[in-house]
Amino acid sequence: MNTQFAVLLRTIQAYSPCRDERRGAQLGWEHATRSATRFELSYRLRRCDGEFRWHAFRALPVRGANGEILRWIGTADDIYERPRNMFVASFLGNPPINYLEGAIETEGGVPFFRCGGVRIALPAKLLPASGARSDVVLGIRPEDVASPVASSDGAILRGFVDSVLPIGSDRFLRLKIEGLDVFVRVDKQSHHCQGESVAFDLAPDRLHVFDRRSGISLLADTMT
Repeated sequence: MNTQFAVLLRTIQAYSPCRDERRGAQLGWEHATRSATRFELSYRLRRCDGEFRWHAFRALPVRGANGEILRWIGTADDIYERPRNMFVASFLGNPPINYLEGAIETEGGVPFFRCGGVRIALPAKLLPASGARSDVVLGIRPEDVASPVASSDGAILRGFVDSVLPIGSDRFLRLKIEGLDVFVRVDKQSHHCQGESVAFDLAPDRLHVFDRRSGISLLADTMT
């Protein structure tokens, strides 16, 4: 067995919550090695804080001059934390990631996302890669908002509560922002009512920014 995959399989066996995922990893790899075809796998792993994150693994066979397989090469990416494009980002999460179309502006060397009246501070490391541009999509996961705030000039999400959905351990709020539906997850002790004006802190390093035309992330290669 390929050494890299052997390590991956042991990791999945130890930290994946689903028996089908563990079994699927083994069967998928066996099929790929028998047929000498591309191998792809999505799986969940539990972090040290108990939270599960989706990952992706891809492997390709490297062939010799006579077509024989010399070795396999593969990569594993955390597709939740560092999605390479909008399709991958949308694949995970319920409700899925929110998207706002807008532009990147700069002020005092700091990049901001602008969508109508929405103005959100972006990670500083984005600026050298993109600069000011008018063709971006901001991605905000519902779970990446923090406690409500009174006012600030930083990464703040403002809107009006359109509906409240209790789900036991948390609540989901559907906000209206520039005429769009934006979902956020809040603590079950939070009390909000329809029509209420709210503002939530956003961690700039938890935001995702994509090229609107290609859907490719502008941040994936800058993350560590």
